[in-house]
Amino acid sequence: MEEKKIQWFPKQVRIEITEKEVRAFIGESEESLEAFLDWMFRSHAYTMSEYIDSQMELFSEFVLAGGAAE
Repeated sequence: MEEKKIQWFPKQVRIEITEKEVRAFIGESEESLEAFLDWMFRSHAYTMSEYIDSQMELFSEFVLAGGAAE
């Protein structure tokens, strides 16, 4: 009788998540927020630019107050 080998891994796992869970994951730590922002600037620079455009008054105040100083 031939022995049948079962392969247990890798295993595909599928879950549904909510926006709340994604926000919690991204905001979990300073490092995860930085990683997300780095990815956004690399992958979706247009979206980041549009966001700044939509917040220009607040962004200008932030920069003029020294908020962008390193």
